[in-house]
Amino acid sequence: MDTEKLTQYNREFFDKAAESLIFETPWIRDLVNHIIDFIRENKEWIGVFKDPNCPEQGLKMLDYACGDGAASKALISSFSVFRGIDISSGMVSQYNATGQSQGFSPQTWYAVQGNLLEDSEALKDPDLQDFDLVVISMALHHVPPQEMVHKLAGCLRPGGTLLVIDFVKFEVSGGDLPAVHTMTRHGFTKQEVLDLFAGAKLQDEGHILHPEMTTVPDMMGGKQRLFLARARTALGSK
Repeated sequence: MDTEKLTQYNREFFDKAAESLIFETPWIRDLVNHIIDFIRENKEWIGVFKDPNCPEQGLKMLDYACGDGAASKALISSFSVFRGIDISSGMVSQYNATGQSQGFSPQTWYAVQGNLLEDSEALKDPDLQDFDLVVISMALHHVPPQEMVHKLAGCLRPGGTLLVIDFVKFEVSGGDLPAVHTMTRHGFTKQEVLDLFAGAKLQDEGHILHPEMTTVPDMMGGKQRLFLARARTALGSK
């Protein structure tokens, strides 16, 4: 499938998902909670957070394919500036609503519609560059992964960290996944992630498996395992 069609399918699917209140679907809600807990439990391992003794320290986080902001919510006490990018305008609205519900101003928490795989002047804004942490959660399997990892690496400051959250690679057991036309694969092996990092000239910094399986629909195998993978840009790489 060419990238233009994939982009169109993802935009349409997730706009409809936002309208249908997808985050209230029980298994999606449970998955999001698993992700939030998984990130929080490994916050020190991720290694990017504000020093409470230096309140003036301003760290920036990019939540790519942000949805309603699960990754941002997980690290809400760790950064001074949160930015989201999502291909879906509906998801952008949900992310911004999350920030408002937390009492944040747009200067602190704000998302824009966009796609790093397209040439967009809006995404060249300096406000969307030089992040301390870039997170892509449950979205790398929806895009050409090597191209996306390369683009995400370009959003980091020298020495910045990229965090990938996704499923360990699995086989579809039967039936058609509702979103199958929006995907490029079903999860990743550890070696595939290492190769993606190497292809983007990132330094691998570790890989953690969730200790428990996550419940998903039967057509996705019934149970799947999440992973966190971390990589860093070289100091002086820009």
